Amino acid sequence: STLNFIILNMDNMFRLLSLSVLVSMATLVQGHGNMVYPPVFQDYNRYGMWGGPSNHGGFVGCGRNNRAGGVDNSCALQWYSNYTFIPGTPTLPANMRTFFNDNPGRWRSMRNPWGAPGTAPVQSPCGVSGGNLNGCPVGVPGKQDCPGGGHSAGAKAEEYYSTRNPPVTEWRRGSVASAAFTLSANHGGGYTYRLARIPDGGMSKLTEKDFLKPENILEFATATHRITWRDKRVDDPEKWMEIPARDTATGTFPKGSTWRRNPIPACRAGHGGFLSSNECPEGTWFPAPGKGLQGFSFTSRDMAHFTKAFKFNVVDQLKVPAGLPLGDYVLSWRWDNDQTPQIWNTCSAIRIIDGSDGSDGSDGSDGSEGDSDKTCKMEGERGVAYHGSDILNGKNNKKPTEAGCSEHCMKVENCVGYSYVNNDDNEWGRTCWLKTALNDKRQNAAVVSGVKKCSDKDDGSEGDDGSDGNDGPDGDDGSDGDDDKDEKTCKMMTIAEGKGRMTAEKASKKCESNPKCRMIVCKNAKKCSIAVDVAADDVKNRFYMIKVCE
Repeated sequence: STLNFIILNMDNMFRLLSLSVLVSMATLVQGHGNMVYPPVFQDYNRYGMWGGPSNHGGFVGCGRNNRAGGVDNSCALQWYSNYTFIPGTPTLPANMRTFFNDNPGRWRSMRNPWGAPGTAPVQSPCGVSGGNLNGCPVGVPGKQDCPGGGHSAGAKAEEYYSTRNPPVTEWRRGSVASAAFTLSANHGGGYTYRLARIPDGGMSKLTEKDFLKPENILEFATATHRITWRDKRVDDPEKWMEIPARDTATGTFPKGSTWRRNPIPACRAGHGGFLSSNECPEGTWFPAPGKGLQGFSFTSRDMAHFTKAFKFNVVDQLKVPAGLPLGDYVLSWRWDNDQTPQIWNTCSAIRIIDGSDGSDGSDGSDGSEGDSDKTCKMEGERGVAYHGSDILNGKNNKKPTEAGCSEHCMKVENCVGYSYVNNDDNEWGRTCWLKTALNDKRQNAAVVSGVKKCSDKDDGSEGDDGSDGNDGPDGDDGSDGDDDKDEKTCKMMTIAEGKGRMTAEKASKKCESNPKCRMIVCKNAKKCSIAVDVAADDVKNRFYMIKVCE
């Protein structure tokens, strides 16, 4: 089958370059770029900036196709407006161009969206599945695959996801918030972020006009981008690569709105690098800002596996207006292409909440460092797993120790607990699952969970739990080591098998009467011993019972 790639010649005639001779492959639906953070409508796993299929952000949301609902391909990279042009002559300053810098006449004649940012029409502020809402060519009725990629009669994202509970991210008004995108096919150009309040009729009633109101165009908080790699999670933003940004408010729409140039240069040859490689042997259209930050992303040589597709995100800091009314909003990323007549849109559900602690989860964790008015601690539960209500898919959030998983949850404001697979037995090993709810509790010997307990600060006590603040070794809970029967009732909870010499019954009785005993460890029901504690790395399918006191 063939892959058709859309280009324009100098006479502004729309034509197709068939690559059937160059590429032998199954039909590929084109997909070029999308926002990844805050988690977008399509991101039901809440990958955000990290992980995902093939560690490429364009594949977020894949696998939930609904052809009857107008979604042939549910991947986040597949929502856009195809074959759209600026209504007049280009207005973009020359230093913002990203293609054909050496041929101004050709660049002006193409009239692609980046020529006058914000003026080319879109079919949806959040993208259309398949990119060709009104037929291909326009006016042809019915649903069909389109030359150059995509399909006609697709769903609008703001309508399709209005009934599908997309992930919601909380932003504090007056704060600085993080947003990020990735590129699957680098068509240059530039972008902006817009925030519109959901109207009374619901999310499905939003239109591009709502997002083009001047007050809804978000300001960039810094003059730089940061780069994160999806396959190498780093939670500290200070450790992310920083590169310069280039902005313009000249020749943009709405008038005076700030748009930012795509900082990743495409290759000068091979249709941006698609026909060559991301190494760009013949150079780039402008200097690359860092190692590996250049090229087209996927190439004709890599379509079977997409191993060369970009695995990084481009992160921006945005100012959240202090005067926003509280409530539910939609964030729209609009990327106006330079190489092709296309605009790519992706949207995220945002809830504006009161106050600002200066943080919004800029580490890509969907939360802040925590509420400054509360103090929190984590209470462990060994041999227990909580299912569902995941903030992060644990397979893409591996931690070498349980302590790392616990610390991650403490940093995320809407994390109420975690489940950590404390072994290396298979692909699930060392995975850290952060939770927004702890509803489905199940016994699992290989899992260690934690529950976040928060209370108001300055409650009159010296310690978080009303003790003297000293977690002394005598009792590990700040007590003097005495097991006061009037205050506490203890029982043994079955967890898993371990090793020892006593029977489980005998070991249980000894543990219940010994204030320093925290658990018994058994090889089987007849070979047990009592223990004060066992290191996290020693858990691996060994605990038989743990003492629970109330």
